Amino acid sequence: MDPRHAILFEPVTIGPKTLRNRFYQVPHASGFGTVKPRTQAAFRAIKAEGGWGGVCVEYAPVSRDCDEVPAVAANVWDDADARALALTVEAVHSHGALVGLELYHGGASSLNGESRSVRVAPTQLASEMRFASLAKEMTTADIAQVQKDWVEAAKRGRDVGFDIIYVYGAHGYLFTQFMSPVTNRRTDGYGGSVANRARIWLETLEAVRAEVGGECAVATRICVHGRDGLPGIELDETLEVVRMADDLVDLWDLTVGSWPEDSGTSRYYPEGHQRPWTHRIREATQKPIVAVGRYSSPDLMAEVVKSGAVDMIGA
Repeated sequence: MDPRHAILFEPVTIGPKTLRNRFYQVPHASGFGTVKPRTQAAFRAIKAEGGWGGVCVEYAPVSRDCDEVPAVAANVWDDADARALALTVEAVHSHGALVGLELYHGGASSLNGESRSVRVAPTQLASEMRFASLAKEMTTADIAQVQKDWVEAAKRGRDVGFDIIYVYGAHGYLFTQFMSPVTNRRTDGYGGSVANRARIWLETLEAVRAEVGGECAVATRICVHGRDGLPGIELDETLEVVRMADDLVDLWDLTVGSWPEDSGTSRYYPEGHQRPWTHRIREATQKPIVAVGRYSSPDLMAEVVKSGAVDMIGA
């Protein structure tokens, strides 16, 4: 190994867990979900066997009012779903890597092709991401139910051995919809100021941490404004929310703008293109940070980790 790259193979502590190196496969869709549990397990195990320190499964809807049919997700609605995902936990652990579960609610962007449930959102608006996606404004009872569902899903994940539990809030989904004044026009305690718009996120993080924080690392994905930004998500407000939530979070997983910016190919986005935004988050936290950016050069990877701006290279 070139000594210039040695930092990439140093361990990093994430809450109660230790990542064996700085290579982290962030949550991304596979098309396997809980529908093809053995294929999911084999697919994720390949990266663990290849040496990645952490490997995550794709987005995992916490309740039936955010199902992703006809898309495929890693549902955690009941114990049968959890048992299906346990195969992936076992496979990844067998190669010495940590495994993460990205708990999710799409809000107005939910597909609900199976449940046919009415979509819920901070305000009665349609999602720009979905055709015919008008959602009903959430009551405080709806908010409490989503938070309860999140905690129950987190418990299922913990019980089958997941090391990292996400409270996923990026890419224009429910918590981003609450954060943005464009999609959150509420006048109660969940709307208006930055603190109020972040309240559902903070409360959910607190509830999940209270339930599983001693045994699992609690992670969150948060959106940073970029070139292809989501309406109303500004960097200064993002930094403010990071400061509010920092005591509740063990790992910050950063995304930039909307999904195409975060997942754009090297044909359209150069290596490390997200650094002007993701590197700002260090101003608000000393907790571990992971960020993606089409990284392929070990020299650049080592440079960004040595700089202290991020702690892990995501892919």
